[in-house]
Amino acid sequence: MLPYMELLRPVNGIMAIVGVIIGAALGGVGFLPPPTELLVAALVVFLISGAGMTLNDFFDFEIDFMNRPARPLSSGRISANSAITWAAVLYGIAIGLSILVLRWELTVLAAINIGVTFAYGWRLKRTAAGNFIVSWLVASTFIFGALLGELTSSVIAVASMAFTINTAREIIKAVEDYKGDKANGAKTFVVAIGRDVAIWLSIALLFVGIGLSVVPYILGALGAGYLLLIVPSDAMAVWGGWLAFKDSGKAQRYVKYSMIVTLAAFALGLIL
Repeated sequence: MLPYMELLRPVNGIMAIVGVIIGAALGGVGFLPPPTELLVAALVVFLISGAGMTLNDFFDFEIDFMNRPARPLSSGRISANSAITWAAVLYGIAIGLSILVLRWELTVLAAINIGVTFAYGWRLKRTAAGNFIVSWLVASTFIFGALLGELTSSVIAVASMAFTINTAREIIKAVEDYKGDKANGAKTFVVAIGRDVAIWLSIALLFVGIGLSVVPYILGALGAGYLLLIVPSDAMAVWGGWLAFKDSGKAQRYVKYSMIVTLAAFALGLIL
């Protein structure tokens, strides 16, 4: 069962769940006792995220064989047929739970993201739109949670920040895959504009995201506790951008760590 769990990329799924919880909190949803809809919404985004990651590996088998040979599919620990069946089961459970438990707005958004994650893995990842699609999926977790309550200006600000920072990270990740993507004819955003231009763009996006990071506090949605963690998080993001020219793999990890700390900053800002 472990290779199947690896396909899900559980860390990404957990981050998506945290996004839903934060969006719900900013949207005015109470947590005591935890509402059934919130628990189901969290599970739905985890399943959609996992299915999308599984399809990613399925459609990117040849590229991963060069870039990431240790992954479950490229290493031969899971067959292609098993992976596609696993993704279909995850999608089916996610949309079934949405229809049975959640309101129609969330079901529509879940269905849209199922289509988007499939299209991304099948075709769009190898196009200039790929990096932006992933960022939409990240930002939409906050919107998904907020739809359990109210879609406030604070939620929109947080989703916009998540979109911008994640786009920077996705571009840096694509820089890491540049040689393999170019060799396999993938028409990614980075292949289209060139490695150096892509890195400078990612740095610019990081600074835009850092600027947006103060907006939730200014709007009064988050308390002073938010500032205790968002400042080091922003510094970590800047350091990741600086490293992109030397080591894109390490750079994108720093930006990811920054995103994790930012989620913690949101949580602390909701408490303090």
